[in-house]
Amino acid sequence: MRLICLVSLLASFITVAEVPSKPDYRCVANRAYGITYDEDGPYPVKFNTDSVFFLMHISNIPDKTLEDISKSSLFFDEGVGKGMPNSSVEEIRESFNYIASMWNPLFDFLTPDLKKFVRDKAESQGVYFIRRSNENPNEARHYYPSNVCRHVTDYNDRPAIACYNAMQRDSFIFSLYMGKFEYSSIGSWVDWVPKAGEYRKPDSSYFEQGSCEEYYR
Repeated sequence: MRLICLVSLLASFITVAEVPSKPDYRCVANRAYGITYDEDGPYPVKFNTDSVFFLMHISNIPDKTLEDISKSSLFFDEGVGKGMPNSSVEEIRESFNYIASMWNPLFDFLTPDLKKFVRDKAESQGVYFIRRSNENPNEARHYYPSNVCRHVTDYNDRPAIACYNAMQRDSFIFSLYMGKFEYSSIGSWVDWVPKAGEYRKPDSSYFEQGSCEEYYR
């Protein structure tokens, strides 16, 4: 279903829950390693890293940025651009939180019970968005589906925030219990095709680890 139809349904049938306030997090990597490739095959390697990630809760997105988001193709098909002109910033925030909670590559394949769980979790906790330190948090383009993170629990039922970008084949998970995070990128070996007469290395598989702290702008 197209997002314009979803927004119409939101306006007509759904009372969207108020988004709770939550802290943002700043996550600093202190180690990086992975697998790289040459003509003889893969081998492990350590990398230097100065990566910094930010997890921004939807309650902390600036009002002006939310208004820009509501006028973009996140809410409407390209070219319509009328957004939610009669809505308050909080109404936009609540509707955006609901839509973002369904930005999941597997959402359409979930059972009704699991879909309800995902939506209920987003209503009670709110979604997060991930960005790197060189990305401006005031730009609407950093709040697209590929940047969405959700509250989850690990195998020991401890709280965490997880992000997965299917297009880039990377993932990020932050344990709220341990205060640690891990970022991973699968690289391009799976679809790497060497050209005749030359060797071009596929992108490395890559891992970064570090710690996160609450962050206030």
